[in-house]
Amino acid sequence: MSDNKLPTLPALPADDELPACALAADVRAVWGVAEIDSAEVSQWSWLTLLNPEVAETVELISNEHEQPEIPDMDRNASSVVVPTPRREPRRPRRQVVILSAFFTVLAVIVVGVSMSLASIGGDDSPAAEPGDGVSSAQESAAAAAPDPCPERVEGNTTYGDGVGDQRSGAGAIQAWNHAYYVTRSAREAKSVTAAGAVADEPKLQTAIDQVPAGTTHCLTMIDRGQGLYAVRLMVTPPGEQPYPIKQLVQTAPANGRWWIESIKKDEGLP
Repeated sequence: MSDNKLPTLPALPADDELPACALAADVRAVWGVAEIDSAEVSQWSWLTLLNPEVAETVELISNEHEQPEIPDMDRNASSVVVPTPRREPRRPRRQVVILSAFFTVLAVIVVGVSMSLASIGGDDSPAAEPGDGVSSAQESAAAAAPDPCPERVEGNTTYGDGVGDQRSGAGAIQAWNHAYYVTRSAREAKSVTAAGAVADEPKLQTAIDQVPAGTTHCLTMIDRGQGLYAVRLMVTPPGEQPYPIKQLVQTAPANGRWWIESIKKDEGLP
């Protein structure tokens, strides 16, 4: 074999035989290498036939390219069962939408009510005092209740429990009783009496103080003529039944006014 010419190797086989094994057979034929058992030749071990020093390297290469074992499978199986991925339950989107709409409407209602209360609270009218409601209720009840002693004049008889005045004998009698039972003042009572007609002021005030506070009265005054009046006085202490006081009251004009000259008990008045 000439040094300048390499031997010609045949083409690789076209069948399923490993290219390395085929190449090893051709090398043996060309270089005259001894034949070895093909079953013992791996894909790369044929190189050791040419140079034994590369055996260790070939073994490493062969191990690195060793194919992993593939477990036996049932080749007759018609299909492969693929596990179905677990589907997460769908969220109730319809309920979420309904709840969102509900809370939106609720928020609108709350805002509207708050604005209404703010507009009411912003009124400039003064706030009612704690006692105003009670006072108003009492005044309304008093206005609705009938007057137990209405003022009126029927013929020669005068009725009432008013403040009184000194324009008439009946007016002077009313002024006296108003000071006695309502204002509870001896000075005011004596201001409509003639000198010496009644007790002095201290004794009169002591008598007034013995009358329970809140006592009411009602007068019926019959004009007997000459300034004399037959008086029937109904007195009603708080929480008690009324009782009558019968009097003869003499009045007289002086200096443009009427004055009380005397107050006596009337035994003949029914």
